[in-house]
Amino acid sequence: MRSHLIQAIGLIFLLSVAPTLHAQEDDLAGLFSDIVDVRVVNIEVVVTDHSGVSVRGLGVGDFVLDVDGVEVEIDYFSEIRGGQVVSSGGEGAMDLPAVPAIVPGEPVGTSYLVFIDDSFAFKEDRDRVLEGIAEDLALLSANDRMAIVAFDGRKLDMLTSWSQSQAVLERAFDDARRRPTQGLRRLTELRQYEGNAGSRPRRANPDFTIDVETKFYVLRLADQIDRMLGGAAATLRSFAKPPGRKVMLMVTGGWPYSPTEFVNADLRLSEDLTLIEREDLYRQLSDTANLLGYTLYPADVSGLTSRWSDDPSAPSRAVAGSSAGYLSRTSGRQYSSRYLARETGGQALLLGAADRALGRVVEDTRSYYWLGFSPNRAWDDAIHSVKVRTRDGGLEIRSRKGFLDSSREAEVTMSVESAFLFGSVADTPGFEVELGAWHRAGFRKMEMPMTIALAMSELTFVPRGDVMVAALELRLAVEDEALQRAEIPVIPIVLEAPGSNPPEGRWEYTIPLRLRRQRHRALVALHDLASGRIFTAGVVIEP
Repeated sequence: MRSHLIQAIGLIFLLSVAPTLHAQEDDLAGLFSDIVDVRVVNIEVVVTDHSGVSVRGLGVGDFVLDVDGVEVEIDYFSEIRGGQVVSSGGEGAMDLPAVPAIVPGEPVGTSYLVFIDDSFAFKEDRDRVLEGIAEDLALLSANDRMAIVAFDGRKLDMLTSWSQSQAVLERAFDDARRRPTQGLRRLTELRQYEGNAGSRPRRANPDFTIDVETKFYVLRLADQIDRMLGGAAATLRSFAKPPGRKVMLMVTGGWPYSPTEFVNADLRLSEDLTLIEREDLYRQLSDTANLLGYTLYPADVSGLTSRWSDDPSAPSRAVAGSSAGYLSRTSGRQYSSRYLARETGGQALLLGAADRALGRVVEDTRSYYWLGFSPNRAWDDAIHSVKVRTRDGGLEIRSRKGFLDSSREAEVTMSVESAFLFGSVADTPGFEVELGAWHRAGFRKMEMPMTIALAMSELTFVPRGDVMVAALELRLAVEDEALQRAEIPVIPIVLEAPGSNPPEGRWEYTIPLRLRRQRHRALVALHDLASGRIFTAGVVIEP
């Protein structure tokens, strides 16, 4: 979704490196190949009969786990009932990293991560659902914990990190209800578009092509949705490794699944729908949740209100009869919640169900089967399908639908995006950043040098023959005043020093960069491949 924004930023990187420290990348093949990360894929499985009654007492032999259509071995297995482990099995389970440390008879806690959408929600709708969650905090067990994050489309605010204190969580929800929302602004944007649509001449459009004004509004709406999904994904990455089962309860204002169809369902046949690939838009969140083992429970706070429903006076409205089922605005928003829940094994909390969201989520996450397997990872950012079934085939299964075999490069980039959105890098080591004088570089462009500096003792050098080598990756996340961001580039850096001891002294690296002549916010990140450490520094770039 960010690709159409890159030109708006106009970001160009011209690289230079200190000439005394260098190496050829093709000479480093295999040098860091032993630096691997073995991640077990955890799958929570809810099993019911055709009447919706939970099925208990199944063993590992009752399940079949297919990955990309091929049956794989279940490495570990547990049944959780009422929040306690009642059975555990699987060959070699305890020898695997990332396997939950659970013992039969002991309780299993759940980590509830609450994500609050302040961009699409209306205040009274959001507050009603937040009050219901606060009232149900007593349902959390002594082994549960909760963290709360709010996002307005620009900046993520952590209202509280993981806490087991009901008083702390109640204060955080009080703070959340005091925050403004932008639902009215989103609705005004839609009504303004519809009003302008009435002044445009009506043209025969047998090919269902999208006019310029509609395309502009669709792309703006898509970008707003993309920001919310990116914010939720960044929140998951910032809370990646809590203990116990991991759940995200999403308090949303109702995000359209297809921005184009939301604007006008009659455009559903348009080739311009390729502008906004629907599943690709939402997959960034579902893939992140599956990668980190989170189950998503979207709660649509718009509930029974009709603010976003079709305006019968609008010329661009989705006319009854031409927008069947999920193509209507209400159903389209609900479908996005259903999609996220279905892909991660959760449930969509719609209409009145959102008003008691926490109670429903707690009930749904108390009893389940916990399966895990070790995939043969290729680190290629490919999506792999996962299907859990029972051998008799007569039961209903609810679980995540896949996992993302993300590369190390992609995972580090996601961590940088997360730090950028939170506007805080307090938990990572830093380094010095110095901006040089800027000069004009064309129409409304500026160019300036940016130098980063770090003590070489902070880096990890490994021996290669008669030299010491460090492999680094530099990333730069930049956002302009219009909140537009470019793709985060990955700049490989290889440092080489003679001798058998790590070098000492100070290392400097200069990036001449070109931007539009306006204020930018940037986050610079340096990833040390050998140690896995990420160094970060925030900077404001002003003409």
